[in-house]
Amino acid sequence: ADLSLLFPMTHCFIICFSVVMPDTLKVTTDIAEMIKNKCPGVPYILVGTMTELRTQKVEDREQIDVIRSIEGLAQSNLIGAKKYIECSAWK
Repeated sequence: ADLSLLFPMTHCFIICFSVVMPDTLKVTTDIAEMIKNKCPGVPYILVGTMTELRTQKVEDREQIDVIRSIEGLAQSNLIGAKKYIECSAWK
């Protein structure tokens, strides 16, 4: 799909991933490339979500792999995002 036709007045994209689902961070590279190719010049921000789960105790299941803030920031730099921020549903 041609993003410039779907989002003709977009000033910024927000690319989100979950800090407790490492596979979602990997997908951000593909999303950023699609934005660069289809909407050149439109900036994007990378957002790490679900930060409250980084410290949640895990009972009756395997330990959750978490993405640390430094790793999110590194991915942000790698994909050319204008900013990296994190958020929690609880805080």
